[in-house]
Amino acid sequence: MKSSSSRLKRAGLSGLLVLGLATAPVPALLASSHMDAPLVTLDPAANTTDVYAFLTERGGQKYLQVALGVYPHQEPGIGPNKYNFDDNILYQIFISRGADLATGADSVAYQFRFTTTYKSQDTILQSYLGVVNSVGDANQNLTQNYTVTTPR
Repeated sequence: MKSSSSRLKRAGLSGLLVLGLATAPVPALLASSHMDAPLVTLDPAANTTDVYAFLTERGGQKYLQVALGVYPHQEPGIGPNKYNFDDNILYQIFISRGADLATGADSVAYQFRFTTTYKSQDTILQSYLGVVNSVGDANQNLTQNYTVTTPR
């Protein structure tokens, strides 16, 4: 019969091994981060926060819907601020499919370019001049249009 002292030592060593494995550094390949690259924090309109993808079905056909978020740490409830897409930034989404999934290579790229126009720049009310009842309403001062291209 083993002594209680040797059982305690073995249990203690096992506990240290488990603790050591739990606190060991995890390789970067297994980690994810939402930390920003240092220079992109200087340009919030170029700072992609998240990309969301949803599979939907319409009329028996499956579609991939993708949404791109920019302007980190901003939300509508923080005030009367507005966060437009920047006309000087090329926004891109890359998608892998088929054989490219295993390697992570992009199969398709979508590029979005925005153009901002104002009905009147002689006002402090940049986005709207009054109540907007529909798209293109006379009170809708700011309009952003975009083009989507697939360069490949």
